[in-house]
Amino acid sequence: MPATGRTPGRKCEACSKRLAAKAHPRTRYCSNSCRQRVYRARNGLNSTAVGEERLSLCQQCSGRIEWVAARESHWRDYCSDACKQRAYRDRRREEAEQARRAWEEHQRWQQEEQRQRREQEQRRQEEERRRRQEEQARRSKGSTGAGQQRNAGAEYRRPTTAAEARAVVFSLAGLRDDGTVTLKKAYREAFKRWHTDTNGTAEAKEMSKRLGEALALLQRLNQKV
Repeated sequence: MPATGRTPGRKCEACSKRLAAKAHPRTRYCSNSCRQRVYRARNGLNSTAVGEERLSLCQQCSGRIEWVAARESHWRDYCSDACKQRAYRDRRREEAEQARRAWEEHQRWQQEEQRQRREQEQRRQEEERRRRQEEQARRSKGSTGAGQQRNAGAEYRRPTTAAEARAVVFSLAGLRDDGTVTLKKAYREAFKRWHTDTNGTAEAKEMSKRLGEALALLQRLNQKV
């Protein structure tokens, strides 16, 4: 008959050793090593028995690492703390380099966006300037005839020099004396415009008289018309 307090027939599920007599009824392994070996075998963590020596390479210096599985809780990646620190510094350096490249890319993007905005603003200002010039030219062209007519009807003084007579001819012709039109052409234009046979207005007679005075003065001063 078995002794009191002992449970006959109970063995370790890992190594088949007999369990202690004072072991708890729910105890299934004789030691933590057996429990760890069964746990790793069930979860596929390793295919070798606990306590077997293993060989791996350091991720920093590629050196050989020999370690015992029973004394390690995870796979070793570095052969020493120095390699581990160098790897940490390398990672930090790589992260800093990535951050710097991202910042430079962001700066280039901002500069490109600012350049495009400046170009758009310049094009808008150029279009606005061109539109204003066209509007000003249109207004000046439309008001040229009316202004010259008002000048023709203003207070009149008989010309005494060739320049004044020439100005009278061009004002009556409605042209500018900028060198593009000859005096002869301006006189013909003024004659057609203010001759009483073609113009039946009340001021045509007065304008024809002024044109005749300017022509007489130019002929006296030997100016070809």
